[in-house]
Amino acid sequence: MKAIKLLLLCIGILILFSCKTDKMILKHEPFIINELNSDFIGTWLFVKRIDENGNKLDTIWHSQGYEIADGPVTTFYKDGTYSMQFTPKNTDKGKWYYNPDSKSMTLFLLIDPNTWVGKEVIKFGLAKKYDNGNYYEELQYKIKKITNDTLQYIDYSNRDMTYKKIK
Repeated sequence: MKAIKLLLLCIGILILFSCKTDKMILKHEPFIINELNSDFIGTWLFVKRIDENGNKLDTIWHSQGYEIADGPVTTFYKDGTYSMQFTPKNTDKGKWYYNPDSKSMTLFLLIDPNTWVGKEVIKFGLAKKYDNGNYYEELQYKIKKITNDTLQYIDYSNRDMTYKKIK
């Protein structure tokens, strides 16, 4: 009886490890499933940012100084790409994927390995190289609310971000 239980346990472990994992995704450029959630498609304007204690954030301290917490103008395109414009000269771009089962969004931020920021992100292992030669940093967001005009999510710093759709 013990041998059967051990055999079943081993089979279960093999099945578990044969399933697709995040490490397997690295073999290919970040993929986008054809059925994107159309509620996300469009341009979103920042409304407010709240910390984990419920306090509204107007500024955020970083190692280089204070950041005004006004959020980027974010656009999700129907081809599975996105842009986040912080300033006219500072725009992040990449690919996005929404998982309806976990109610989470993954952003694959395209990293330029020729910039000092890109070199640092790669050096510290925050960006991974894919088969196509591109580097991406994977960012996870927990979606709290998505409607035709409101997007609310928890960012990777555990801040509650609220946006309204403008297009």
